[in-house]
Amino acid sequence: MKLGEGVEAAIHCAAMLAGIKGAATMPGAAMAEAFGLSPSYLLKHLNALTASGILE
Repeated sequence: MKLGEGVEAAIHCAAMLAGIKGAATMPGAAMAEAFGLSPSYLLKHLNALTASGILE
C-alpha cells in the first residue's frame, strides 16, 4: 500500500508523540521541520488525526 507523504508523516508524528513521557507536548512546527514538511501541510494531517480521536 502506498501512503501519501502527509499521511506517512502524520503516522510518524503520532509515534513520536506516543514516545513523549507524561503530559509533555511537541509543537507541530518542530515535527514538520523534523520531517522536512511545511507546518501548515503537516498540521492539516495532524488535525485530521485529532478529529478522528487518534490524537488529543
